[in-house]
Amino acid sequence: PTPPVEEYAKLDGLTGKADSEEPTGEGAGQGTADKALDGNASTFWHTKWEDDDATAAKAEYETDENGNATKLTANNTYTITLAKASTVTSLTYMPRNHYDGSGNIANGAISECEVYVSTDHGKNWTLAGKAEGETAWNYVKKTEDGADQNFVEKTITFDQAYTGITKVKIEAIKTAGPQPNQFINAAEFGVIGKEEAEDTRKAVVAPKISATAPVVDAAPADATSLDNVDNAQVFG
Repeated sequence: PTPPVEEYAKLDGLTGKADSEEPTGEGAGQGTADKALDGNASTFWHTKWEDDDATAAKAEYETDENGNATKLTANNTYTITLAKASTVTSLTYMPRNHYDGSGNIANGAISECEVYVSTDHGKNWTLAGKAEGETAWNYVKKTEDGADQNFVEKTITFDQAYTGITKVKIEAIKTAGPQPNQFINAAEFGVIGKEEAEDTRKAVVAPKISATAPVVDAAPADATSLDNVDNAQVFG
């Protein structure tokens, strides 16, 4: 018989945490990490860019000899926690749907990234897929041909189906915008997979069996001993 086809879909109940987020600069209800998993493409997460909090982490990047940012290097990850251990096959991404005044896509649209998976809640990570080089996501100006593809959901298909996954991590390497490779944004992330059935098998524990050997020639517990005639009463 033909084996059943595995059915995978977007997983529900995802929660996210980012190295950096912008809770104030993008306006009310925007910029925080949870906005990338709220099911609403009009909200978005964005890395920190305002200078109102010196303790808040900002994405870090390398620069060339001219001071231009070439790639992100630190505070550049977004980690998704799955509701249950799952088999996962791919990651989806939608950038923030916005252009600047010159028609450039907004800062932070991911063009190159690596995706890692973990079976032990983030203690160890395995590279599962990436977008880079020929598979990088490219963006064009609002008025150019192909602009209708800028905000289409993008997918990274993993090199295999990974089982027992509890967390998925996106590490952004390059991003687009008027200030490329300095910021990161996401309108929505998604994880394609299937929750794994809980193992309902229980260990069988043998019952304890205890026995007390009988005492030979022992009198019944409720019998009166006549050995001590001084304490016995004889009726007759």
